[in-house]
Amino acid sequence: MDLVVRELRDPAELARIPQLELEVWGTGDPVPTHMLVVIAHTGGVVLVAHPREAPGDWYGFAIALLARDENGLVLHSHEVATLAPYRSLGVGRRLKDAEWEWARAHGFSHIEWTFDPLQAKNAWFNLRRLGARVKAYRPNYYGRLGDRLSRDRPTDRLFMIWRGEPPLPEPERVERTITIPPDILALEDRDPEEAARQVERVRSEFLDALGAGLQVVGFRRDPPAYLLRAVAGDERG
Repeated sequence: MDLVVRELRDPAELARIPQLELEVWGTGDPVPTHMLVVIAHTGGVVLVAHPREAPGDWYGFAIALLARDENGLVLHSHEVATLAPYRSLGVGRRLKDAEWEWARAHGFSHIEWTFDPLQAKNAWFNLRRLGARVKAYRPNYYGRLGDRLSRDRPTDRLFMIWRGEPPLPEPERVERTITIPPDILALEDRDPEEAARQVERVRSEFLDALGAGLQVVGFRRDPPAYLLRAVAGDERG
């Protein structure tokens, strides 16, 4: 498929994004159109992916805004989403690559984003497909969201950083693993109390491991687990 990723700046096109957010997350708190206009015109970027022959048939989108971290200005990727019918087509990867290319063209050294550490598919994508690195763990970062993925769980998030580099090689040694449920949503449907215990356990293990100086060096798919060990500074790029 000849998929195009392009930048949006026209308010009429940006006005389509909130409805797509509702389709993906079911949240009643989408980014409003007027904020998308501000983001698109003041240092951030809004991207959309669609087939070249059908520019109005949108498969996914990305929203990234100008932010600041301890190193200065950074492009913060707030949302990247693929609509349900198109999730096996590599749309998410195309959008992340386009974000990185846009960031590099505009003088950013890296991009950052957050994701739910209990989402095994996202962990695999971020760590093993993209090569992003874990920067920090933030408990209940957004407060309660109530969307399809977070539901009423605390919104604990891993902060990721990516400079466009490939994934780390498979680690030869691991000092610690942090396992996660294969499907946190299915577990929550089946046993909400156990799901809540898993949130607390993963939080405690991550805060302890990162506080001890360990870093995430990989992710195992089966059973799903983060792989951690102490890493020399020059190993992380």
